[in-house]
Amino acid sequence: MTSHHYQMLFAYLCSSQEERKKLIREGKISKEILSLLKSTKLSGCIKDYAVQDYKKQWLLNQSYLQEIQSFSPPREATLLKGGHLLSKGIYPHIGERFMGDIDLLIKKEDLSSWQTFLENHGYKNITKDSWEANQFKSMFLKEIDGLELVIELHTRLFFQEGTHFEWNIKKENPYSFLSSEDLFIHLSGHLAYQHTFISLHWLYDLFLLVKHQPLNWDLIFQRAKKAKVYQSCHLVLWCLREHFQLDDLPKPDFSPMMKIIVKNLLTKKFLCEPTKSTLNYQMVKHITKDQLSDALIYDLLWLKAKL
Repeated sequence: MTSHHYQMLFAYLCSSQEERKKLIREGKISKEILSLLKSTKLSGCIKDYAVQDYKKQWLLNQSYLQEIQSFSPPREATLLKGGHLLSKGIYPHIGERFMGDIDLLIKKEDLSSWQTFLENHGYKNITKDSWEANQFKSMFLKEIDGLELVIELHTRLFFQEGTHFEWNIKKENPYSFLSSEDLFIHLSGHLAYQHTFISLHWLYDLFLLVKHQPLNWDLIFQRAKKAKVYQSCHLVLWCLREHFQLDDLPKPDFSPMMKIIVKNLLTKKFLCEPTKSTLNYQMVKHITKDQLSDALIYDLLWLKAKL
């Protein structure tokens, strides 16, 4: 892929529906860009070119939404990530958002009730042994008409958040939702801290969120520090300002040296192919942590799990 292809991909993602149609009419959506969209799990955003991909994702997403809407939850649960974004219309079309599972945040003491509930609805517990930084979720699978549906139950969202931190939850029926500010914090921490920008579609989630939801940035920064994902939120802000031309967003809180490091690491090419350079990937992985001690603890836990 050339730098031109990466530029065109981001130009497409930043465009309005009318601008996208113009890009297609002008033949600027090449096979290389389509390939990039597919590899970054964003082919749903160009459904006229990737009809089969879009239809498959639409069918899966529709099945997920119908499944959870058919439930009478045994205990309170907060709908996260893709389930939240689709339920609240952040994505204009159901098939545009890649989604491989439904994530629910529940209270730790309600895990047994939820497990029994899902098993009674035909789900199998497929939870595998996980490392210490990821031991707060359980996975359940069910096959419906040839589709495999996976529901993940989370008793917390970040291993480093600590018992002192409580998510701001708006209670609704039958599911609750994170506040817009906490949704930004969770999506940023999930993208940067937990997964080192490994999927571009998670960054696109944040682009759509800030485009469609008014956010209290002072509150976000305050709460991001408590959740220990302050650096992750500012790295996301930098990406949105630099690559999605959202100049009205707050400027990231970086030192002069960090500005240079981020500019050289979080390039368009990296965001599309984050694991292509092991060195760059590892460097980004460490700058997503708020403190060096956080990065070292994360490394030690990961190494312990591998050994």
